[in-house]
Amino acid sequence: RTPARKLLSAPTPFGGQTPQGFDMEVPPEEREGQSIQDIREAYGVPIGQAAALDNAEAAPSTALPYIKPEDMQYFGRLMEQADEEESSFTKAERIEREIMTLLLKIKSGTPPQRKTAMRQITDKARAFGAGPLFNRILPLLMS
Repeated sequence: RTPARKLLSAPTPFGGQTPQGFDMEVPPEEREGQSIQDIREAYGVPIGQAAALDNAEAAPSTALPYIKPEDMQYFGRLMEQADEEESSFTKAERIEREIMTLLLKIKSGTPPQRKTAMRQITDKARAFGAGPLFNRILPLLMS
């Protein structure tokens, strides 16, 4: 037999040889009349405050992650001072607050938040100084 004849003898779905065809479901993003919220629900993507908007922008990276009750002793000051103006802090308080924010993002943030916070804390380590960094990091490591 020649290779051409072998190809022609193989079963194929053409010519009515298969009685039931195969139909793929139309993906949610290609269906007519679907909103972004419907598409996210179809794929099982949770809808948060930022995701409920019709634009596809993610939550800002400046948003703090959820503080667990056991972490309140370390990061509780971030919540207390959130009401006050940022300009009323001294330089040392601003540095301490920025360190706490970065450490909270590293400890409890999403993977992209963790990555950017790690990069920021390593890049700014000399500007922060060893004392303020260790005063915040050591209690977390000891717990």
